Amino acid sequence: MWDSDIVDGIHRGGQSGSDLELRDAQLTVVSKLNKDWKTELQFDFEGKEERLSIADANIKYTGWKDLKLTVGKTKEPFGLEKLTSSSYLTMIEESMATEAFAPSRNLGISLSGDTSQLVWSLGLYDIDNNDTEHNLYAVTGRLTYAPWHQHGNLLHLGIAGSIRDFDGEKYKIDERAEVHLADKIVTSAKTAANQVNLLGLEVAGVKGPFSLQVEYMLADINAESSANVNYTGYYLQGSYFLTGESRSYDQGEFGKIKPRAQSGAWELTTRYSVLDTQDNDSGVKATNVTVGMNYYVNQQVRLMMNYINTKLTKAVSSDTGNAFSFRLQYDF
Repeated sequence: MWDSDIVDGIHRGGQSGSDLELRDAQLTVVSKLNKDWKTELQFDFEGKEERLSIADANIKYTGWKDLKLTVGKTKEPFGLEKLTSSSYLTMIEESMATEAFAPSRNLGISLSGDTSQLVWSLGLYDIDNNDTEHNLYAVTGRLTYAPWHQHGNLLHLGIAGSIRDFDGEKYKIDERAEVHLADKIVTSAKTAANQVNLLGLEVAGVKGPFSLQVEYMLADINAESSANVNYTGYYLQGSYFLTGESRSYDQGEFGKIKPRAQSGAWELTTRYSVLDTQDNDSGVKATNVTVGMNYYVNQQVRLMMNYINTKLTKAVSSDTGNAFSFRLQYDF
């Protein structure tokens, strides 16, 4: 993924600017050991930080009927947008709520299963936190239900939760407003927390070329010596394929788009997202309105453009900013 951002206003301290980066490069190796065991190893290179890391490293056992065991480093089962591959996201960046609340990859052990309509997963994870010497753990689970899910005709409902041990460590939100090369402007106060409880609700639908996706997330911070704190966020996202394609879906996640014609596929996109960290009177409320367009040259190459208008509200003031984001993506 090669990205370019042009920003002004609140996104860069009241100044205008632009930047270019190799946003991400991934190489995934999947090995099938036998009919019941397989491994996955994913290397991730972030060009801006010039950092090579191991994103996924796990082994899966699938020998039980309708049940799968996963051991190793993988995504925790929380959030429709977070679990969707970055290669298949409708927008260039994840929503503010997903970035702030949805856990990413951690070491753990999980059980999962699926039927024709239900998909579930439950796991125990070691929280990767470089800022503490404590061993912190989380229990995270997700359940989705799709009463109908034919191609081009889908209804998806989901709920996820996570109980996260903090052992007195500080919890703080410090995020960008959906522009990766901009400043981190969505912040909260630091709270010494015993435990953080996360809740996520998901609704998505596909009808022919039109799709709608909504998520609401809540973080309940059980403070060590002060009043408990609640932060919330949500987004409402829609897309429409001018060329008639439909978003693909399998086992509770969205997948790759396959253009119907050799001339490619065109998709119009929009999103309204909110992240509110004002509960302790020290945070902000950020609101984003995004419109964009995606051009799928073929199954491997995609061009993306987003325009983002941001409003940031504090206790006694508010400010705005604008950004244009562009991406060239190659998925081989």
